[in-house]
Amino acid sequence: MLNTENKNAIKLYSELKETVISYDSEAGKLLDDAFNWAKERHQGQLRESGEDYIFHPTEVARITSQMHLDKATIAAAFLHDVVEDTSATISDVEKRFGEEIAFLVNGITKIGKLSYKSSEEKQAKNFRKMIVAMAKDIRVILIKLADRLHNMRTLSYLPEAKRNRISKETLEIYAPIAHRLGIGWMRSELEDLSLQYKDPRGYRDVVYQLKETKDKRVKYIRYVEQEIKEKLSKTGIDCEVKGRAKNVYSIYNKIIRKQLSFEDIYDLMAIRIITQSENDCYLVLGVIHKFYKPIPGHFKDYIALPKPNFYQSLHTTVFGPLNRVIEVQVRTHEMDKVAEEGIAAHWRYKEGGKLSEGDKAFAWLRYIFESQKNLKNSRDFLDNLKIDLFEDEVYIFTPKGDLKVFPEDATPIDFAYSVHTEIGNKCIGAKVNGKIVPLKYKLKSGDIVEVMTSAHKYPSKDWLSYVQTSKAKSHIRQWIRKEEKEEAVGIGKGILSQELRKNGSSMQNFLHAKDLETICAYFNCKETDELFVKIGFGRLNPLTVVGKFIPLPKKRKKIAVKEKKNYAIRVKGVDEIMVGIAKCCNPLPGDEIIGFITKGRGITVHRVDCYSIRNLGYDNDRLVEVEWVPEEKQVYPVRISMLVVNKVGILSLVADMISSHGVNIRDIHVKNMDEETKTIVSFVLDINSKDKLEKLTGNLRKLKDVISIQRIIKGNPVSAKNIEGSIKL
Repeated sequence: MLNTENKNAIKLYSELKETVISYDSEAGKLLDDAFNWAKERHQGQLRESGEDYIFHPTEVARITSQMHLDKATIAAAFLHDVVEDTSATISDVEKRFGEEIAFLVNGITKIGKLSYKSSEEKQAKNFRKMIVAMAKDIRVILIKLADRLHNMRTLSYLPEAKRNRISKETLEIYAPIAHRLGIGWMRSELEDLSLQYKDPRGYRDVVYQLKETKDKRVKYIRYVEQEIKEKLSKTGIDCEVKGRAKNVYSIYNKIIRKQLSFEDIYDLMAIRIITQSENDCYLVLGVIHKFYKPIPGHFKDYIALPKPNFYQSLHTTVFGPLNRVIEVQVRTHEMDKVAEEGIAAHWRYKEGGKLSEGDKAFAWLRYIFESQKNLKNSRDFLDNLKIDLFEDEVYIFTPKGDLKVFPEDATPIDFAYSVHTEIGNKCIGAKVNGKIVPLKYKLKSGDIVEVMTSAHKYPSKDWLSYVQTSKAKSHIRQWIRKEEKEEAVGIGKGILSQELRKNGSSMQNFLHAKDLETICAYFNCKETDELFVKIGFGRLNPLTVVGKFIPLPKKRKKIAVKEKKNYAIRVKGVDEIMVGIAKCCNPLPGDEIIGFITKGRGITVHRVDCYSIRNLGYDNDRLVEVEWVPEEKQVYPVRISMLVVNKVGILSLVADMISSHGVNIRDIHVKNMDEETKTIVSFVLDINSKDKLEKLTGNLRKLKDVISIQRIIKGNPVSAKNIEGSIKL
């Protein structure tokens, strides 16, 4: 007997069960067990809406039943949150419902509440887990989509920040997955629900305009339906004609993307013609083009060239009655079923949702699975996942006539990497339809592409700004990281060698040290090259490494103390007083300076324009006049940051320029920006005067790939915006 505590939930369940039994008469016992066990486990739990929690898994199960999924999938839908939100374990699920259902539940259960560096890393881990599961059994993602759809339907009860995050994730990942699986109705609803929170005003504007023009549009669609039926009936072709309006998000997206007003959107209406056979589709198309003038460039044959998700249809845009533009889709009944139900219709009667090696419908899914396995960086993984789910495709041919499918705006470089990694790495150009085109050329459906290569060509970082496929981006990044690592090894080795010489040793002695492995292990490095990379990228202080290799000489310690006490600065009218340089502004000979009397630490010398002096409320009675005393051998630490073009060799070029001025580099730090074409490089330099610093920075600015330079002082944080501003050295 079913527990009758909650009449509403029971009523919803009864309707669902009746639907499932209509296509699977033996499903009742399993569904009863799954529903009751889920209700028992979630007892006492409420959703943000105030409803009993059991409503959510029941609604998720109802959505899966609407897709006519098998009883194991629907049972797993009831149970999809028991492991994540109750004390139940996967073992408990397996003991009660078997291995198959336990696998489905585990596939959509989020990774436990572990410690992650960022929410991005956690999100990536959860998606990786889901992709692995769905690559083995497609039903995992169908349950997850149903779960996300019901969550979106009840999103208004969550805080604003959470609504924004979830709707953004839905638009970027879940709606495209629904599209890839060919479930058009679900994709449209996910997009429209997400838009309500992504841009509430934009959503309301489109809905209002659609409502205002609804009567006219419906009247016009009915008129067109009738006219087309009459014209087709004279040809003897048996078909069904029906009109439809596009979803809110697709209209909104066109307005934003093409900078149009609602009145300028001409294809708000579409006519769908359903025929009995593939041949009839082409006959109908001929009739439509005979009576209505087609718009050039707006015809697509997805029957001859099906989409990766098996979608097939003829699309054409014509000037219809009253000279209004309408979109016409022509397909068979079978094609229409696949277009509406997608992958669910394709695999429904296969055993257990398993994917066969030759199943072309899931080639994209296997590619995502394979291409993401080696990506360790969370951001790269999520970016590549979004690229692989890209909505629009173009169809390209090899010179031999083989068909390849790419995201919209794909380039010859994307094509080259799809052939082979080395072809991509060595690509210097391409011929499209027999004519040489730039590497930035955007491929169009029907293009025939031939790649030109050179043994002396290597990937460029610029390519990342216009390639579209995750495979191309991944291989370009791998190459650049390899080159940057080799460059960092050389810089780090040079810096460490310089520090070793200062302390009476050498790189040769260091590399032949018996305890070298121990030294590397101490700094979490598996090999010396990794140690050099950390030094080269400014992640490790070379002096710290030297200190682990040899005891630092006592003489060096005395010099350090002397530097703190005497920086060749004299307090006017006072002798024998301890003087120190302020670390907040690091003044140089030539800078205007002022002294501040500290408590117990003598006088600290600042630049007169130092943030600390100007803004921290220092007492004027504690300020004293100080002046520089010429001393050529004395050097001072100065921080500078440079905004540079992010390309292979730039670090080496800058380091060579600094070295040519006889300036020592104490430390280097590299900060990659969100904008992949630029990088911030920060140096700590030993400089003996402001004149020398200005001469050095002046020459650095002349380097082609140096955008701007900034001297860093307190209150002047390192950022691209600040560096690009005119900061006085």
